[in-house]
Amino acid sequence: YGSGALPQINGYKVSTDAWALHSPNVWKLNLTAGSGEFTGNTAGTSTDVGFLKAGGTIHGWKRWNLADLAQDWDFYSDDTHVYVRLGASPGAGVEIAVKQQGFRPASNTNASDLHILGHGAHGVGIYGTQNAQVKDCLIEEIGGSRVSKTTRYGNGVEIWIGCANVLVQGTTIRQTYDTGT
Repeated sequence: YGSGALPQINGYKVSTDAWALHSPNVWKLNLTAGSGEFTGNTAGTSTDVGFLKAGGTIHGWKRWNLADLAQDWDFYSDDTHVYVRLGASPGAGVEIAVKQQGFRPASNTNASDLHILGHGAHGVGIYGTQNAQVKDCLIEEIGGSRVSKTTRYGNGVEIWIGCANVLVQGTTIRQTYDTGT
């Protein structure tokens, strides 16, 4: 790609200043595609939030019920909104990772020199793939979304059933909810 920063596969929905007060100290933002209340990943349909990032700090205290929001930056998401407990509006610029994978290579794919970040599911999901390589990538800020009723997940790289000859090499994986690989 030449010199400079790696090309990004960035899944963050980024809040505008459209937060609405839902109840005392609880703010909500509409995460449905087309709501106009966020920028970044505007086409993503998921509203299942894995974590929030504000001012460079990751907030991962996902709660299963709105009533369980007890401390600053606790959050809950439903089919439409993310709700955050905070004394004042979270404001613009909150990065919101929702349930989606960053990259899913097909067989005979060689991916290198990518920066994959801000996805609430896996950074790279490899399923039934043959002869694939992921080399010299940076995969970070991944996971935390719901995989079942009260279980969260999110790997940097997930290599699942039916794969063969998959190589992950020279890749930095950090800040993942579940596991690196």
